[in-house]
Formats: sequence, C-alpha cells, structure tokens
Amino acid sequence: MTEKTNDDCPGDRFYTERRLWIKKMQSGAAAAYEAGLAPQAFAAFGAPLYLETPGAGKTVPENRTLILFESAKTVAEIPAPFELTITDIHEALVDEPKNAAGDPWNSWLFRFTADENAVENARKNGALLDAETFARAIRNRA
Repeated sequence: MTEKTNDDCPGDRFYTERRLWIKKMQSGAAAAYEAGLAPQAFAAFGAPLYLETPGAGKTVPENRTLILFESAKTVAEIPAPFELTITDIHEALVDEPKNAAGDPWNSWLFRFTADENAVENARKNGALLDAETFARAIRNRA
C-alpha cells in the first residue's frame, strides 16, 4: 500500500505545481519513471475530455508542453519539469481520458527516462515538490 500524507498524496513520488505526479521506477544512468495527473488536476481543470502527450521515443525539453489537457472548463498545458524521453504511452487513458480521473494515483499516462541529475536539479530548484509541500501549495491556492 502506498503511504499517503494527511492530504491523501502518496509520499513515494514528486509533484509539479501544475498537478503532475512523477514516480521513480528504476535508478541508473537513464532512470525510469512514470507520470500521471493528481486528483487535484481534475478538481482544478474539470473532467478531461481530451489528453495529448508526445509519442513514445520523443524527447521533451524542460518547460515545453508535456501534456495538453482539455475539459469543458479549460485548456491547460502542463510543462515538463526537466528534459525527459517518453518510452511508453498508456493509450487506454489517452483514448478515454475520463478514466484517468477514476483512480489517478494508479493511472499513469506515460513512462519516461531522464537523467537523475536533471531530476535532482528540478527538485532542488523547486520544480518538483514532495507530497507535503505539494499538498500545502494546493491548500494555499484554495
């Protein structure tokens, strides 16, 4: 079972201010991760009608659009917190984005590799937040 904070955010992953979660799956030179949208994304943006991500094999530079999220409420671009290369897309969720909201902590949208130093730098410069900091930031926005 995934340990969660008092705000129901798993402590085994990092988060971005744009409500993306990132979970490390494997260490190494090209560390492996998976990413999805936190429930707070659906609360802020509404139920997704359309999700778009770059395809497998694509490298996404830092601060470039990683996810395009469309709902009846808004269109939001979620940027990459560091350079990464997408290795796998969860096609079932991209094809039926409303399913991503059903179990967001277990609904990864894509898997990727990234340099661990880039991830650590993003953590140090505040682009990646731990669960408690993320929960506090979301509470402060409300």
